[in-house]
Amino acid sequence: MATALDVPIPELSPPGIGDTLPTDLRTRQQRIAEITEMIHVASLLHDDVLDDADTRRGVGSLNAVMGNKLAVLAGDFLLSRACLTLASLKNTEVVTLIATVVENLVTGETMQLTTASNKRFSMEYYMQKTYNKTASLMSNSCKSVALLAGHTAEIAMLAFEYGKNLVCKSHKYFLGQKGKEFLRVSNGNLFEIMLHVTKYVSWRTLWTVVTPINMYA
Repeated sequence: MATALDVPIPELSPPGIGDTLPTDLRTRQQRIAEITEMIHVASLLHDDVLDDADTRRGVGSLNAVMGNKLAVLAGDFLLSRACLTLASLKNTEVVTLIATVVENLVTGETMQLTTASNKRFSMEYYMQKTYNKTASLMSNSCKSVALLAGHTAEIAMLAFEYGKNLVCKSHKYFLGQKGKEFLRVSNGNLFEIMLHVTKYVSWRTLWTVVTPINMYA
């Protein structure tokens, strides 16, 4: 996600931030980042199948190289691993939030497939689709991180708005700059996608999710 938004990712988090967090909390928050990344990549794999895409960020898409069946199974595998990791957190509120993300992803894809072409260029449609397909994942992940830290409902909603605006505002910016109605958010080439299939990704790819929210503590 950070790569897609051209956000530089430092080798290490800024010194002092999060250093005093309990190890267990940091680990649980890291799990949210891993879950977010797995769901994101799974959605890209499935999206490329639906779009019959040949490439993903300049390289052959998984469905083009390995076929639709393996691409769908790879996405399903990532979603199943995300579910297992989510269950290990043993937090029903967080489980509900992330489950809603998957529902929103399907809703966004359905909107894109079924909306009449003359309605696709309205800003209302564009931002609703953007929320369902991308911003819901980031906003609910940010909120989950805050809830795991034991923050109040007010702080959790601030975290939600942070994640939502991080995505929606950037999409509005690029829409205005480049005039593109459909923006594809991806941080993976073929090698990275296969890496995600076989193991968890580093939480540093989503360090912007955890660090700002912990600063509310």
